Amino acid sequence: MFQGEWRVTRVDVAPSPVQALVPNDPTYMGARLVVTPRRLSWRGGAPPTLNEVCVMPAFEPADEPAGKLLRDYYEADVLPEAKRAPAATLGCGQGPFGPEAAGGAIAVRLAPDRMALTWYDGAILILERVA
Repeated sequence: MFQGEWRVTRVDVAPSPVQALVPNDPTYMGARLVVTPRRLSWRGGAPPTLNEVCVMPAFEPADEPAGKLLRDYYEADVLPEAKRAPAATLGCGQGPFGPEAAGGAIAVRLAPDRMALTWYDGAILILERVA
């Protein structure tokens, strides 16, 4: 469901008193994520903040809708279009991928060719599939 190449097209930032990012932060805009059954990695040219590689990724369907998971993670209602969307938690056989305090990244299927991915510093990366 998440396999393929994805490009960051929007960066949302969760409300926080201290924030290192801005909406549509140029650090992340245009970055490409490649998802295969064996690996998740950011494609060449990605900024150093996107250097994590997940070997043997496992997307586990969440028991709760994305809206609740994101609210629990960010302690605020964020990404209204994801309220009832299917979500998955991401585990890796080897290597971290995403905010470890939250147990790794949360991936949300917004549409067949759009997904959201929780990331560091309260970021929610919106990605679109690359044709």
